[in-house]
Amino acid sequence: RCLDNSNNPALKDFRSYTSVSVFSKMLLTEKDISAEKDPEFVARMNSTFNPICEVNRVTMETVELKKIKYDTENSDHEMMLLSLWNSFYPDIKLEDRISEKWKDLGFQGTDPATDFRGMGMLGLECLLYLGKCKKTSGQLMAAAAHPQYGFSLAITSINLTGILFDLLSENLLRNHFFYQCCHGGNASLSITDILELHCVILSGFVKFYREQKPSSIMEFNIHKEAYANLLRAKLRSDKPYIEKVE
Repeated sequence: RCLDNSNNPALKDFRSYTSVSVFSKMLLTEKDISAEKDPEFVARMNSTFNPICEVNRVTMETVELKKIKYDTENSDHEMMLLSLWNSFYPDIKLEDRISEKWKDLGFQGTDPATDFRGMGMLGLECLLYLGKCKKTSGQLMAAAAHPQYGFSLAITSINLTGILFDLLSENLLRNHFFYQCCHGGNASLSITDILELHCVILSGFVKFYREQKPSSIMEFNIHKEAYANLLRAKLRSDKPYIEKVE
């Protein structure tokens, strides 16, 4: 907040820095501080601002991943899609790329590529990571098949990826990751932290959704927005950390 309110344009632009060494050098220059005269101060400063630069970097990586559109002509993208199927259904062979079977995983139609239009490759990467987390994916598959409170898993995952991205764009997830860096002993961040958080948020939503006892799937969006607002409130609290669902 202090940096946001700074009258110094270089400091106000702190979200563009992804390297703590570059950021520290800029800060020392702007404040006319000698690193040689006070190395302990510099060390403390690096420790303080490292989480900011880590969050900046992972935010930029996430934005860039979302910008990449799924391309059916891209063999890497197609292989990732096949890997997605195999991670959820290792014993069931997908006979055709365009198939009704995709609906079993919770896609809207026979070609899942169309469902990634909003979130791009970020949506696919989140689903792929979920598929590798066998315990979590198994629990969510079972919940999705509930006769009364079931839902389409793939579409729900993509929807929750959208919420995660909104929270990131609103700078609220910075609080979560700052807390993680400062209290969780994790000094560095990567895109894996985003993918793991997606699993946490998705699992939390499924638990919340079932607790609301919806009368039909038509209430899905109402509960999705309510859950998103709960996350916003949590991220503005004194403990802005989204914890795993037990």
